[in-house]
Amino acid sequence: QIGLKGDIHIWESSGLHIMSFIRDAQKGGIAALTFSQDGNRLASIGMDDHQTLVIWDWRKGQKLATARNHGNKVFGIKFAPANSNQLITFGVKHVRFWTHTGGGLTWRQAKLGDKFRQDTVLSGGSITYDEADQWVLGTSSGSII
Repeated sequence: QIGLKGDIHIWESSGLHIMSFIRDAQKGGIAALTFSQDGNRLASIGMDDHQTLVIWDWRKGQKLATARNHGNKVFGIKFAPANSNQLITFGVKHVRFWTHTGGGLTWRQAKLGDKFRQDTVLSGGSITYDEADQWVLGTSSGSII
């Protein structure tokens, strides 16, 4: 959704009844959304100048944590399957790993090497192997990393 402020609507797919409505969730609109594996949390990326990340208790419409990303566009966000306190964001020239602890969010930049450092990451997914999440990312140049 694009606008001065973006709303989030969550509905049940088979009956289409509204389960949650979060008014004015993010400035500038909503760029990306993802649910945690257990379905209890929702993460959103705003279309503001900082591509702000918000973690929600979507049933209550309550913000659990907020953090500024950076100026580069974020194209995707995913929760780690094995740990709902960890997320990944990706987009123009970046991949960031996030950790949600208490009311805060911290991040670390992915080390992609010289070949992929300036690439744009368009999609991502993960698998869990030996209780650790392994990320697979697709870039605008056609590479899988």
